[in-house]
Amino acid sequence: MTATPRSRASVRWGDRSGAPSSARQGDGRAGDAGWRPPATSPFDALLSKVLIPPVPGGCWIWLGAETWNRYGTVHFEGKQQLAHRIFFEHFRGKIPDGLILDHLCCNTICVNPFHLDPVTRRVNTLRGFKNPAAGNSRKQHCKRGHAFTEENTIRRRNGWRACRQCSQDYSRASWGRSIRDNPERRAKERERGRRYYRANQEKLLVRKREQWHSRKATT
Repeated sequence: MTATPRSRASVRWGDRSGAPSSARQGDGRAGDAGWRPPATSPFDALLSKVLIPPVPGGCWIWLGAETWNRYGTVHFEGKQQLAHRIFFEHFRGKIPDGLILDHLCCNTICVNPFHLDPVTRRVNTLRGFKNPAAGNSRKQHCKRGHAFTEENTIRRRNGWRACRQCSQDYSRASWGRSIRDNPERRAKERERGRRYYRANQEKLLVRKREQWHSRKATT
């Protein structure tokens, strides 16, 4: 009995069993192992790389390539793009100019368009948990325990906050050290104080008298 010769087309890459292609990859019917419906558009091909949970509102997990900081990336429409931006623009429209997408679920490989919020870069930074700027923005007191009230907060031009009470205490201490450690400057400051008192003696006496009467009226 002679063996039936196998055709060359039946032997595929890495497969020497001679089994037909339909036996290895399914015969094209739904339910066969390894079978997927044919993609009708470039975006449909991306859906094959997404794991959508059966629970509504869950994260759509990207199963494709990732960047170094765990954002999904794919070559789409002739260029390399971030996967979550593609899904957002497909389902919800164009991203406004000057805004970036913030993951409300804090899961960077999620491509669920309803877990994404277009915000400015500053808002996205302050919403985070791992950067110092976000941690400092949530502080209600300075490192010496002074509350960050509207009256006790200094707003810098670069957006930073500073404690007014701490700044005043530092200025007084610095001024006192400079006067104490410099005898010549201490003598000049004393002389300047005497000249100011002689030139404004009447005003100072009136102010002192008014302060005395106001304290007496309150007691």
